[in-house]
Amino acid sequence: MTILSIDPGESTGWVTWLSGADRLQGGTIKHNRKQLWNLLTTIQPAIIVFEEFVLYPTHAKSLIWNTFYTCEIIGIIKLYVDLTPNVKLVKQSASNKKYSGAKSSDELWQSLIGKTTNHTFDAYIHLVYYLRTNKRS
Repeated sequence: MTILSIDPGESTGWVTWLSGADRLQGGTIKHNRKQLWNLLTTIQPAIIVFEEFVLYPTHAKSLIWNTFYTCEIIGIIKLYVDLTPNVKLVKQSASNKKYSGAKSSDELWQSLIGKTTNHTFDAYIHLVYYLRTNKRS
């Protein structure tokens, strides 16, 4: 079973984990919807974990004139799930990251194949939180 964890945004971090594997793959997609779609269709994950987007009133003014690209990315993820049978979609709040226990010194993070950014690490944190709070199969 493959899990794809995504941190959506202008730069979209992603990490894949194959059940029982001791290595990750990951990277960052910079403002490219088609590249995200290709990633989804190539990996064909059984589970997609992503950070949900919530517009907090305290941030509303700073987002005036924003095109909400992050929402577009989430829409692509949801469309993929709608078109692909048997894919589980798991949304997590940004605040879950502080409870993951993930560290950059983790052996699993150190095993990651691919160029990483802080967005890739955020996707990793969401993966770790998911794995910690759900029974592995």
